[in-house]
Amino acid sequence: MGRVTFDPRIRDLDESLAAADPGAADLRPARFRLDSRLLIVVGAPHEDEAGDGIRYFAWTGSGFRLLRYVPRLQACAPSR
Repeated sequence: MGRVTFDPRIRDLDESLAAADPGAADLRPARFRLDSRLLIVVGAPHEDEAGDGIRYFAWTGSGFRLLRYVPRLQACAPSR
């Protein structure tokens, strides 16, 4: 049997700011594949706009390890 893990860093996620980009192809706040240890989280944890962005986590077998954080302004920079 599997088990559910709640990570306090991403427990309450406000994805409204990250999803505000009308050109975004995928607006899901949590992205994963069953055959991967990678979890991609888009939004602002704890509804804190200062932390809005994209976080990449790896499943370690007992919890998530943050691999990278990209602030929204860097991830959603206007194209030239």
